[in-house]
Amino acid sequence: MSSKQLVTDHYSLITDHYLLITVRDTGLGIPPENLPKLFEPLFTTKAHGIGLGLAVTKKLVEANDGRIEVESEPGKGAAFTLLLPAVKEGKS
Repeated sequence: MSSKQLVTDHYSLITDHYLLITVRDTGLGIPPENLPKLFEPLFTTKAHGIGLGLAVTKKLVEANDGRIEVESEPGKGAAFTLLLPAVKEGKS
């Protein structure tokens, strides 16, 4: 097993209302044919995975009026970006 660099962008407010968070790695990337299936429940490429992690993540993000997107280039890693509503001070 080899290690891969993982980078998390600093939380940055991109408007007064949303927070953008991007997590990137420098691994093998995601094959293009798998990209449309990534957020489907029970889709996995792992021998011991159950394929619920990204599906649940997407449901939670969308339930909170956010979005999750993925970009990947084979051999160069992947980037997952979350766009979440920001909570202003004094409001919940």
